[in-house]
Amino acid sequence: MQVGYVTRTRTPEYVDGYEYAKLVNEALTTRNREPLYSPNELEIIRNNLDPDLYPNVDWMNLMLRPYTNNVNASLNFKGVDLQPGILYRPPITTKAGCMKVMLH
Repeated sequence: MQVGYVTRTRTPEYVDGYEYAKLVNEALTTRNREPLYSPNELEIIRNNLDPDLYPNVDWMNLMLRPYTNNVNASLNFKGVDLQPGILYRPPITTKAGCMKVMLH
């Protein structure tokens, strides 16, 4: 039996919705354009007052596991009843992956 512990090799750090909206506004204003988000909209995002219109979702924690387990197992059968030299080995493998399964 082989058992393994698997993690993501590199996970980028992302900003939340409020920081993203502020950075969008900053990028637009440095290019002499109007901000996309008003101060009122920024407050709605920061305080999570309207999650349907202005969601602030942490997709990395929602969709990905921090780790997963892999298991490889096999059971060998060889004996008098089977022909000499015949080996039957049904493999059992589980690999869950780092994506979470959403059941609704």
